[in-house]
Amino acid sequence: MTIVVVGSPTAAGRDERLGDLLGAWFGRRRVVLATGDANGQAHAEAVLRRRRCVVVVLIGPGWGLAAHAPDASPARALVPLALARARVVVPVLVANAPMPLARELPPELAGLAKRQRIEMRDHDFARDAVRLAQALSRHLISRRLAFGMVDLARSILVLGPNPTWRSVVARVVYRTWLVLAGIFAAMVVAFGPVATLRFVVVTGVLIAGIPTLRWIAVRAGRRARRA
Repeated sequence: MTIVVVGSPTAAGRDERLGDLLGAWFGRRRVVLATGDANGQAHAEAVLRRRRCVVVVLIGPGWGLAAHAPDASPARALVPLALARARVVVPVLVANAPMPLARELPPELAGLAKRQRIEMRDHDFARDAVRLAQALSRHLISRRLAFGMVDLARSILVLGPNPTWRSVVARVVYRTWLVLAGIFAAMVVAFGPVATLRFVVVTGVLIAGIPTLRWIAVRAGRRARRA
């Protein structure tokens, strides 16, 4: 998952700080920062046209008015492309900026007002960045789960000529492990290794414990009937 951070002239350096925090969470190579310089904007535009990205748009004070300006600002140039091509577009409010209404924005940017926004406070910027990263990670988990199940179903349906039951079972087991491994990796990114390991252990105990308790209950019932 590639994350494009679209800066704002009124963000006062918060775009770079957010890019650094998301880079520390997801990896530096997965975060593309589009600031006011032409090179960064051109690179971000190329990435948006080549991949289906997650786009974070920083909105500072007066962002709606700046969006009407005729200059080639990142907000003006990249947001319409992001709304058309990106998987997710998240408006991020900084410096106590309000969310512009759809009628206050140009027509090509009006769709941004309908997206779910998140507010980042200066006194708790790092924690809010973690909250944003966790929300994006949950989106990644749901997408991996959905695509993994589709891939699993496709692997079962497309088996080639004369499939044997062993090949069917082997493919299902292999694909299932791939899906579980992808979900586990995404959970480690989203919630950390300790919380993920705790969840896996508790889930394993519940999965193994329910059949065991049922077996004990059945045995106890049989003994009671015999007595």
